[in-house]
Amino acid sequence: INVDAMPGSMARFRRARPADVNLETGVGAEAGNLLFHMFDEPALNTFDAELARARNQPPYRLLRTTSVPVVTLAHLLERHLPAGQAISFLSVDVEGHDLAVLQSNDWQRFRPGVILVETMSADLQALQSNPVTRYLAQQGYVPVAKAVHSAFFIDSQVHHP
Repeated sequence: INVDAMPGSMARFRRARPADVNLETGVGAEAGNLLFHMFDEPALNTFDAELARARNQPPYRLLRTTSVPVVTLAHLLERHLPAGQAISFLSVDVEGHDLAVLQSNDWQRFRPGVILVETMSADLQALQSNPVTRYLAQQGYVPVAKAVHSAFFIDSQVHHP
């Protein structure tokens, strides 16, 4: 399942990955619509108005803001994940709304084996106090690896070789 909130983003996914479920929607704390801020550099796109204001300076430029439909992660998985299908890997990178996306999941029903999430924590020490790390710990996940701006978490309730 591939998800991106940017209008028009799934056209390339549908061509390159026609067997996948490709959804052009936002994921957030609750269903509805949110304003999506789109930049001349798509990696900067965000639902976070404050972050958009901070990023709207040279060399980048805010192109437009548009209303985008948003669903919860639990709803998305309930609707599109085949019955009995395990989730091996979940990647969350939503520019400032990562915690809200994670909080919108039903952790009793949908437990990815590995989660990659943008934390922006620069080092392992800072990662321990990160709200995403603390929330995932409450769900039974532990950090196992760190990249520059992201961290990998595994489900501590599953035996990993």
